[in-house]
Amino acid sequence: MTSGFIEGYDLGMITFANLYLKDRYFLSLGSLGAAIGALISGPIVDKFGRRPIVLIADMMYILGGIAMCFYQ
Repeated sequence: MTSGFIEGYDLGMITFANLYLKDRYFLSLGSLGAAIGALISGPIVDKFGRRPIVLIADMMYILGGIAMCFYQ
């Protein structure tokens, strides 16, 4: 449930921020991170399990949202 909430909130904030930020490269880092994460997530989940990886991903979303708040 937390992951779904954070994903939706983050998507909404990125869409809103996209209208006002001049530096588009900062926003594209999220897509790059998602692509890299998709490539390496399988072996990591096999080694550590799904739950800890989802919790780490949730924390990364929160930190990313905080970084977006302070980026100017």
